[in-house]
Amino acid sequence: MKRFSCESDAREYLEAVRWPNGVTCPHCKNNNQEKIWKIHANVAKKVRPGLYRCAECDKEFTVTVGTIFEDSHIPLSKWLVAFYMVATAKKGVSALWIQQNLGLGSYRTAWMMMHKIRHSLKDPAFMEPLEGTLEVDETYVNALPRKRANEKRPVKGYRQGSEKVPVVALVKRDGAVRTKVIPNVSQKNLRLFIGLNADEKSTVNTDQSTLYRPILKTFKRHDRVNHHVKEYARHNADGTVSHKVKTKPQKEPMDFDEVMRRVVRVKPERSKKPTKRKRK
Repeated sequence: MKRFSCESDAREYLEAVRWPNGVTCPHCKNNNQEKIWKIHANVAKKVRPGLYRCAECDKEFTVTVGTIFEDSHIPLSKWLVAFYMVATAKKGVSALWIQQNLGLGSYRTAWMMMHKIRHSLKDPAFMEPLEGTLEVDETYVNALPRKRANEKRPVKGYRQGSEKVPVVALVKRDGAVRTKVIPNVSQKNLRLFIGLNADEKSTVNTDQSTLYRPILKTFKRHDRVNHHVKEYARHNADGTVSHKVKTKPQKEPMDFDEVMRRVVRVKPERSKKPTKRKRK
């Protein structure tokens, strides 16, 4: 929070991220710096800081135009801190926690911020195919209510007709994570997910499931570990290590499947329906 202690620091940071090659007009996409000039702030004339004017379209703009921060009365510094918290929290962060730590006026404000931040993460800029050493695995998620006295729990694992939700995860070692709720674990659904999120120049690690073999034929390399013989990691002759998302002997990369299940367990009971975002 010290990094964005004032609005000018937050605005300069966002400008550097959004315009690495110079200021660009969000209205007409003009990038000619000779035709864009900065209007100096003037409190007496109600000229806000960070204002630019484009000579091509004769319109004024700031770095927040066309983003989730546009027309928001919440300080940009608080937006960026909230974005950082959402992006780095290992087990997620609640709107109530954001409200309390950022000193927001109401829970509804924090709830709105969370929805906008999560929705912005679906932007194509965040969805470039991952490349490098990747690991793919599927899991089944379902949060159960607290166990009551003399209550029998359902059988562990996935069974036909179960309310558990299939989720596939793609993890780049020491990097990004992609997850998706799928209708069922089939070759068709896995092919679509991997095709959109993984580059074919990558080395992909999976378990012994035969579903992955035809999908990953065109990839640079496909390494498998065999859980039937309790193999969770293998040191190859070329010095590489093969293992998948859920590891037991070591914790690098983090056991993402287990963390995801813990996140869901601490939330109310959920079925297949509310796992997806509701739309009106």
